This record gives sequence, structure tokens and C-alpha cells, in this order.
Amino acid sequence: MSTPKQAERNHRMLQTARHEFCQKGYREASIDVIAKKAMVSKATLYHHFDNKETLFMAVFEYAINQIELKIFPSFSKTSNVHERIKTGLRLFMKDTIENPEFNFFFKALTVDNSLITESLRKKIIGKFFASGLIFSRRQIKKEQEAGAIKSHFDPDFLFNGVLGMIYYILIYWERNQRRISIEKCADQITEIITYGLSTGEKA
Repeated sequence: MSTPKQAERNHRMLQTARHEFCQKGYREASIDVIAKKAMVSKATLYHHFDNKETLFMAVFEYAINQIELKIFPSFSKTSNVHERIKTGLRLFMKDTIENPEFNFFFKALTVDNSLITESLRKKIIGKFFASGLIFSRRQIKKEQEAGAIKSHFDPDFLFNGVLGMIYYILIYWERNQRRISIEKCADQITEIITYGLSTGEKA
């Protein structure tokens, strides 16, 4: 178990790295700069994180944990598929537009090839999908077994489709002077998703 001093140092390294990655992207971020700004030696940084990719994955997981703390208290209040997706999407989309650093990770998850490598994108997609934000592979299969979601849907295909839909809806929202609330955008995505997914049976 780490001491308070060690925990504080680890938090400082992750926070510094998150800021550096979000400001410069994965390729341009410098381990030397991160170590200096975090007030640790490069050797100390490499002692905790084997390489830049390992550090990036740790930072991404840290960011996911932070948003989970915001989403899950509301997300877990209902077992209804429609309401769970709506609640998750509202909170997720709101945090994406309000938090510049999470906005960076969302863009890295979707289409911006300038931010990270394709192999790294696949890893963070897997980590994001496993986190259960909005919904997870396990949750989709559980709802399919309960008869609430059509059984022929492939969870990975569904998940990536939803990410793409969110991305382009956010672009639409920005380009149209935000005439529609982000909550309304989330609600309409929910309607599109659940109408097509639902078997019409209650879980």
C-alpha cells in the first residue's frame, strides 16, 4: 500500500502527463517535460510507467475513473435500458463539451489521427468499452439475454456506431450555434438507439 506522499506523487505525475498529452497530443508530448513539470526524475517516472504508451494508458484510465465518479451515481439509479442510456449520454456529452481534457480523449477515441497512433486508439477503445460508460459489452449481452435488446446486434459494432453518432452530433451542435441543448441532443440519440435496439419487451 502506498504512503500519502507516494500517492500524492503518483497523482502529480498523472495530472501533469494528462495536461501535457492534451496540450500537445501523444506524439509531441515529451517524457522529459512531464518529469520536469511533475518535479520527479525521469528515472522515477519510468519506474512507475515503463514507457510513454504505458503512461498514456494510465492517464486515460485516470480520466475515465474521474468521469465514472460523475456518471455512475445517476446512471445506476434505474435498471430501465432507455433511461440508463439517456442518463449516461446526457452526462457523457455534457462532460465532453465542458472538460477540455476529456474532449481531447474523446477525439482520440473517434477520428483525430493527429492525436494518437492507430494501435493506441484500439487500446483505449477497449479500455473505454470495458469501463461501462454509457454501456459496456457485458451490459449489452445481459440485456440481450433478458430479451430487452435484439440478440443479433454485435456489441462492438453497436458501441463504435454510438461513438461515431455522438461525435458527429457534437459537431452539428457546434456548427448550429448550439440552438438545441446538449441534453436534447442526448435524448434524441437515445431515441434513435433504443428504438432500433429494443425488442419491445421489458428487461
